[in-house]
Amino acid sequence: MKLDYLLDITEESDSIAHTPSLASQQLPFYIHNFGHYCARSRYYTEREGLDNYLLIYTVSGSGFISYRDREYALRSGQVFFIDCNEYHFYKTGNTGNWNIKWVHFNGTSCKYYFNMINEDSLNVITLSNFKEFERFLDEIPGVIHKSDIHTDVKLSMLMTNVLTELAVNRLNPTDSKGFAQQTVLVEKAINFMQAHYAENTNIRDIVKHLHVSEFYFMHLFKRHTGVGAYEYLTNFKINKSKLLLNETDLTIYDIAYKVGFNNVNNYIRDFKKLVGTTPLKYRNYWIK
Repeated sequence: MKLDYLLDITEESDSIAHTPSLASQQLPFYIHNFGHYCARSRYYTEREGLDNYLLIYTVSGSGFISYRDREYALRSGQVFFIDCNEYHFYKTGNTGNWNIKWVHFNGTSCKYYFNMINEDSLNVITLSNFKEFERFLDEIPGVIHKSDIHTDVKLSMLMTNVLTELAVNRLNPTDSKGFAQQTVLVEKAINFMQAHYAENTNIRDIVKHLHVSEFYFMHLFKRHTGVGAYEYLTNFKINKSKLLLNETDLTIYDIAYKVGFNNVNNYIRDFKKLVGTTPLKYRNYWIK
């Protein structure tokens, strides 16, 4: 592990440590430390190889972070979320003060949220609803201080709320006109999928309808929805098939073709992958 730092913070700064139980480390999220720092001009941290995640929210002032070979200036209302195993360096920005709230945490859902929020680099998020985000964040120290049998479960719930707010706000358009056009394009794609799913619609059909390249569409759809276009379409078909399994006596073969699968084996494979059981077992056991 690599660590170099200068803790140049005011006396009003505070942090609190927490040790989750072994059982709690199976939760979606568990917290190691929480802090609220009023950092001065010389504050910095350079680190690599720490097996947890870090979220830093800039309350006021300015900061700077270097992560994955890119540099980012940070301002009030912005949040970043990094994997501390990877090299990172952050410090107070040009204003000479950096008022931040931060959490070191881990959990079984961290990687999923990290990949969804950051994609391939680092997504510094500007919050549109910072009051709700701050409310969840500010509840954390009180829950830690109370330290009862429900502490770790409550902390996991709060981190779920915090990161869900980030996921909702992860798209921070710098070009509002361009962003609006992208949103319309994604909505058109979803409407097309929902209208034509039973026709064995594929990605080529969608991009032909939208008059865009497949590469551009796949990237755009994943960025706006958090899931791939093929995954979204398959999920939609499976959900439609569940209704038919529940409400009709159609055979598995007929249902597969009715929801747009041209091969019943592909339908059974995808259904089992997403639902955890076969369509027949779902019909016989799950819906009684």
